[in-house]
Amino acid sequence: MSIPCSGRADGGGGIAAQRGNFSLPVTATRDSGTLVRALLPHHWRLSTRLTAAMVVVLGLLLGFSFITYGQLQRQRRGDELGNATAITETVAAQIDGFLRDIESTTLAIAQGLAIQDVPLTQRTVGTPLRNVQESYGILRALFVVDLRGRVVASASGEGIGLDLSGRPYMEALRSGATSVWSGGVRGFQSGQVTIAFGRPIEGAAGRPHAYLVAAFYPPDLMLRLRQTLPQDSRITLIDRQGFVLFTSVDPNLPPSQRDLSSRPNVRQALAGEVVRVLGAGVPSTGEPRYGALVPIRATGWVVAFTRPLAPLEHDLRVIALRQAGGAAVAVLLAGFIFLMITRRVIRPLEGLAASADAIARGERPSLPEVKGPVEVVQLTAGMRAMSQAVADREDTLRFLGEASRELSSSLDDEAILRNLSHLAVPRMADWCVIYLVHEDGTVRRLEIAHADPAKLALVRRFAGQDSSDPRHPHPVLQAIATGKSQLMTEIPEAVLRGAARSEEQYQLVQELGFKSAMIVPIIMRGQAMGAIAFASAESGRRYEQADLVVAEGLAHRTALAVTNARMYAHQRSIAETLQRSLLRKELPQLPAMSVAARYLPARPGVEVGGDWYDVFLLPDTRIGMVMGDVAGRGLEAASVMGEIQHALRAYALEGHPPGVVLSRLNRLLELKEMATVLYLVFDPDSWSVRFANAGHPPPLVISPVGQAALLEGGAPPLGSSPLTVYGEHIAAIAPGATIILFTDGLVEVRGESLDAGLARLVAAASTHARDDLEMLLDRLLSQVGSDSPADDVALLAVRAAPLNPASLALRLPAAPGSLPVLRHTLGRWLAQAGAGESDIYEISVACAEAYTNSIEHAYRAADAQVEIEANLVDGEVDITIHDRGKWREPRGEHRGRGLALMRGLMEDVQVARTDQGTTVHMRRRLRREART
Repeated sequence: MSIPCSGRADGGGGIAAQRGNFSLPVTATRDSGTLVRALLPHHWRLSTRLTAAMVVVLGLLLGFSFITYGQLQRQRRGDELGNATAITETVAAQIDGFLRDIESTTLAIAQGLAIQDVPLTQRTVGTPLRNVQESYGILRALFVVDLRGRVVASASGEGIGLDLSGRPYMEALRSGATSVWSGGVRGFQSGQVTIAFGRPIEGAAGRPHAYLVAAFYPPDLMLRLRQTLPQDSRITLIDRQGFVLFTSVDPNLPPSQRDLSSRPNVRQALAGEVVRVLGAGVPSTGEPRYGALVPIRATGWVVAFTRPLAPLEHDLRVIALRQAGGAAVAVLLAGFIFLMITRRVIRPLEGLAASADAIARGERPSLPEVKGPVEVVQLTAGMRAMSQAVADREDTLRFLGEASRELSSSLDDEAILRNLSHLAVPRMADWCVIYLVHEDGTVRRLEIAHADPAKLALVRRFAGQDSSDPRHPHPVLQAIATGKSQLMTEIPEAVLRGAARSEEQYQLVQELGFKSAMIVPIIMRGQAMGAIAFASAESGRRYEQADLVVAEGLAHRTALAVTNARMYAHQRSIAETLQRSLLRKELPQLPAMSVAARYLPARPGVEVGGDWYDVFLLPDTRIGMVMGDVAGRGLEAASVMGEIQHALRAYALEGHPPGVVLSRLNRLLELKEMATVLYLVFDPDSWSVRFANAGHPPPLVISPVGQAALLEGGAPPLGSSPLTVYGEHIAAIAPGATIILFTDGLVEVRGESLDAGLARLVAAASTHARDDLEMLLDRLLSQVGSDSPADDVALLAVRAAPLNPASLALRLPAAPGSLPVLRHTLGRWLAQAGAGESDIYEISVACAEAYTNSIEHAYRAADAQVEIEANLVDGEVDITIHDRGKWREPRGEHRGRGLALMRGLMEDVQVARTDQGTTVHMRRRLRREART
């Protein structure tokens, strides 16, 4: 390691000679020639005049050198202080690099030990630790600590069994920290100030099973750095608590003097600031010094580098004495002339220079009246004009910038135009009218603003005057038609009277007090979408071409804001249409189950997100529930959402388990943005759920007694890696439990952790567990979520109850796909009632045949429902199947055998056909008595 360092910031050659500051003396010399010629007698010879002029020039140059000595002194000190700061930052960067190297090395060791999966003992890891320590040379110790805080292996083989659990850094690691730098601690064996760094060694499950700790002595590092620094320099290392870890002033500094936390400059540096010090306030030294305190980014420590102030002050005094001698000679030769030139030339020029610097900084200095040479007076007048021009330009740019921010703050095009009028008044006009062109080509007045609210009614009357007179085309309509602005700098009284089409209009003009006006069209994509009319009245302002340029700039920014607002509204409308077309409009009706869902879009001004949900019946009558959230917003997110939804349902209906569905979906989709998906399958037979989670918030289960809990377990989101394999998790639930899936928009609150939002959700769900599903979801939205969420919110809830053993009521779609639901549900009910396998089979076949007849004979291709009602009384099953269709005779040959089959399987079958539909009533006694 090496640190570049020099004793002098200017290389020993002085600083003022390199700054190029001689323009002022040259100008002064030219002006002084005129001054000398005015003061000296006209009969002097030319040589005498030149001699006198040279004396004056010499005096001015010497005087200027004397004046600039103070600046030279400050510059020299500043350069030396800057050089010291640069050295300190270099030292801090080298320490930071060394510390980060330790962090990366320990990380590599910890990962290697985790991968090898070997017992962490002295015999297995002692040699590798020793090799690492020897390669560094500066490390004092490298050891492995078990979860109790005891050393189990070390690079040196010493300290085995040593208890480090009381060390603050070990307490932090055991509390879950991923890496810890200690402050200065006393070594158990050496008693010296030691610095330690620790990180966990994680096992296969991602939990720490040991800790890796590296330690070194600060003096070893700092003395190595000290070798590259100037001999007269001092270096100090301070930890985060303000404790001196090392100082070259006194390496054996007693502990009572190591605490510098009370020093203001040390506190500033610990807070992350680079602190320059000059004279007093230098840590750990009593002599006047200069230098800097620089924070070390990796650990928050501070390194201080200082040099003695005395040599620098000595050099400056030598320079001062030299310049003072020359200045004294110059003053003796040209004192009187110097005073005159100073009063009449140099001071005014210095004032103008200061004013120029102030203008460059954005200030608006006041330029005083100057008496002196004509050139100085002219320069002052030019500076005054320039200052005013710069101020006007800054005001214009500031106004246009504020207007851009105000106009872009809304995504409502008409609100933008209304805001425009209030931006223009009174900054640009006494009153202003905004006109808007509709799609049919008509022009209407959108907004009016006046600096005097009492005159708003007058402006409305004036702006509402008929503008259809062909002899006097309305200026607003002309500007909109031509797309060109109109400027009326001054409007004479005769022009106003000639343009008035009635005495009433002339009186309005008189009351409003027209002085000047501008009409600027608002051009969007080559077409005028409106216009702005600016009018000057009470203020007496006269619009010029510069004002028209500002007005056109405002109109251009307005057109951009309106264009963006309309494009946003168009894109949002498309995305909302696509998203809502993909969300289920009707939730399925499931046997003995209640289903409810909510979708709440984000607050206005936020693009449509990619939240979605789905619920469907699987072929084996289990219930599939899906909740997803596509990263990103807008049309692209909605499109990706639709792709995921259709692909997931296809895989699910093929019968694949949740883990396989998500794994196949992850390989199938080439997502530009990631997506989280939770797919859960509920089995009403076993009262269990099986789910796979791809980075989504966990499902919430509420037991019948009101206990709410989250089902943990998950994997990375879809799209994070095509090689991800998604596992499954199984959980048992109680009959009557409620399952809720949700997106992160429900629990996310800005400035709050996700765990806090989940805890709030669990608490609210437990409180309102007995509410019906619809009310439960409404309460969760109002108590857990935000009134104006920054993200979309979706919820899906299913509540399943056990079947009533005495009766069963179903309402199923009249479609072949409902037959498995009928057979499975009826079988569950009969089995729950104690029916045997043969009874279940024969009754199910008879009901399926009656159901099929309703589908085939009662309905054509249209949405329809079939109602099934079953009762069990004293061991006898009574089943009624009813449709509301119109009976159609069988088509084709070998048909019409279903009724015979039903009568063969049931003890009694009755069929009643009416105009309101067909009813099949069947009865059968179970072969063994069942308990109701």
